Amino acid sequence: MKQKFWQDRWNNNQIGFHQPEYNPHLKKHLHQIKADQSPKILVPLCGKTKDMVFLRDQGFEVIGIEFVQEAVEAFFEENDIEAMKNKQRGLTYYEGGNIRIYCGDFFLLKGQHIEGINAVYDRASLIALSEELREKYIAHLESLMQKSVKVLQITLVYPQEQMSGPPFSVSVDYIKSGFSKCSVEELDTYDSLRATPRLAEKGLTSLEEVVLLLMKN
Repeated sequence: MKQKFWQDRWNNNQIGFHQPEYNPHLKKHLHQIKADQSPKILVPLCGKTKDMVFLRDQGFEVIGIEFVQEAVEAFFEENDIEAMKNKQRGLTYYEGGNIRIYCGDFFLLKGQHIEGINAVYDRASLIALSEELREKYIAHLESLMQKSVKVLQITLVYPQEQMSGPPFSVSVDYIKSGFSKCSVEELDTYDSLRATPRLAEKGLTSLEEVVLLLMKN
């Protein structure tokens, strides 16, 4: 989706995608992506997710990227983290409490901004993007990842004809094909229709959350 779409969603407080609590799949599978030493993780299109606080508390150095400035500022304010504002290689960032969030376009993110990451956490990025941007997102993310970087990927799978996204349905086969430079392992699948009544009300007959582990080859 275009940036204006998401800016308008934030401006109108239409942020049903934001989870007020830590994601249970992240908590269950964190061990799959945590490095033994100096764990450092990228959270793309992070919004103001509290999952970044959880990751920080589990010993990660956290780097987020989010183009909606209001979301970035809200994250630090709502979590009572004092943050300093600065610039690095063309991107503004806010930093405090071992969490740095770049405020800008994901496609402007370079390897120098995230040097040393050994993990990526994506709960709501891939499924938020139209197919055209999704392909571009995958290509850029893979280009940023060094060998052996691991990705905890959470996707949604449902009959796309029953609902217009976002969130979009992104199948496991699509992810396996798209992330051509990564190995892909399915960790868990959950029937999530009952847990998301707002989507069931839109006419969905099935909805699965699938948790995947990717690793750059």
